[in-house]
Amino acid sequence: MAKASEREIRALPVTLEVRQVDDTGKRTIAGTIKYNTQSVEMRDWWGDKFVEELAAGCFDESLKTRAVVGLWSHDTSQVLGNTKAGTLRVNSDTTGLNFELDLPDTQAGNDAWESIRRGDVDGVSFGMRVTKDKWSETDGIYKRTIMEAELYEISPVAFAAYPANEVACRSLEKFKEVKNMEKEKQTQNEAQEQRTVPTVAITTDPAVEARAAFNHYLRTGEIREGSALMTVGNTGAIAPEDFAKEIIDGLTDVAVMRQLARILPPISGKSAAYPRRTGGSGAAMVSEGQAITPYELTFDQVTLTPHKAAALVEVSNELLQDNAVDLAGYLAQHFRDEIGELIEGQYWNGNGTAPNLLGILTAEDDEGDPIIERVETASDSAITADDILDLWAALPAKYRKNAVFVCNSTMEAVLRKMKDGDGRYLMVQDLATGMGNTLLGRPLVLAESFPGDIEAGKDVLMVGDFKRGVYIADKAGIDIQRNDSIGFNKDTVAFRAIFRTDIAIAWPDAMRILKVKAAG
Repeated sequence: MAKASEREIRALPVTLEVRQVDDTGKRTIAGTIKYNTQSVEMRDWWGDKFVEELAAGCFDESLKTRAVVGLWSHDTSQVLGNTKAGTLRVNSDTTGLNFELDLPDTQAGNDAWESIRRGDVDGVSFGMRVTKDKWSETDGIYKRTIMEAELYEISPVAFAAYPANEVACRSLEKFKEVKNMEKEKQTQNEAQEQRTVPTVAITTDPAVEARAAFNHYLRTGEIREGSALMTVGNTGAIAPEDFAKEIIDGLTDVAVMRQLARILPPISGKSAAYPRRTGGSGAAMVSEGQAITPYELTFDQVTLTPHKAAALVEVSNELLQDNAVDLAGYLAQHFRDEIGELIEGQYWNGNGTAPNLLGILTAEDDEGDPIIERVETASDSAITADDILDLWAALPAKYRKNAVFVCNSTMEAVLRKMKDGDGRYLMVQDLATGMGNTLLGRPLVLAESFPGDIEAGKDVLMVGDFKRGVYIADKAGIDIQRNDSIGFNKDTVAFRAIFRTDIAIAWPDAMRILKVKAAG
């Protein structure tokens, strides 16, 4: 399924071994990229979960025909070795791809040796072009087995978490298309079979019946007696579960925060409270035979009370009467775009005054101080590379593994020009897939609702483990209401969607924000 033109960069757990050979001073690092080892769960750019594993021998054909280079942190200007010169040696066996890399006596080689020897760099990632893969699906999670691939790069890297936050995997899209086509064909075949069966013997899938009843309601305003729809007042209906899911799942494409935060199970009541640890220690060293001393852990709770977000669209009666138009799909797309854009701004910047949400950037403690710690820049009018490094250093190390940087396009333009003391760019474009960027080796995500104007006192960049730091909870379902009178003079019918959601900071220590120093 995969196309050979697509480059991908991946990482698997690799234990680096350092060797210094006799008196010649030759320095070698070695490791093994394991076969048949399932990756951690990833998401592609469309939000689908998937895992990967390398089939045994998937690189064998590639190793016969092409050279492989060793790079320092994917930097093509810092070559550490090459199979063509014999300074990089790779061989494949039944368990994995083994490699040995002789480090050169260059600045890059010396940096790599010292960083790896000290344990500062403990990861390896590799670049490949996948030429053949196989997909399967279990419980909504896709699995990709890489059968054949062209290996072109091995790189020691400081941040070798297996996936970036999101990765391009276009063969997954092809797999989904094939599956959808198979489902459609199966549905058509079943429909054809049903037409040959006497009417009294026909049985109907409740989900299909509910969808058909909902489409009938959208076009006519009539709620069929005994259908799966529930009346809301005199004019409304609860959308079928699949339609509501279509909208809610699609909000992730529009609202970046829903990609970053932890989405809690839907709330059935008015609100839901979740425990949050605020302090204390729960572990200590204990002598043999001694009692384990109970430690005082302090907790409070995060209460999420979904607020109402509503969107309205007017549809002409001509469109309603056109049975060739996928009316439900049209409305779902409109509501996803409108509600997604609305709640994205609320998640970040809502002021907490009814009916608004309290955004994570505006949330304050009881003393009026921001809940998330700010790191100030050195200047009140400019951002430097040292400011970015200070922000990263301020984030506790235990949250860095899954950390994500967030900014808007204005700040991204500033980051593109920043270099460290050795002249290397802090922000690196993902050339392997052509999508996304990294900052200090971690994913950089654009959120246009995040502030970014470089002005005194303004937030400009955020980093953290959002899955641990931020919770989002939604009210179960989507309310869809139809109104025939609002557009009487325009010959239109209005549809309104109501979605309820809330956001809360669960663990502020998992996040840090870069703020421009106040003037004066």
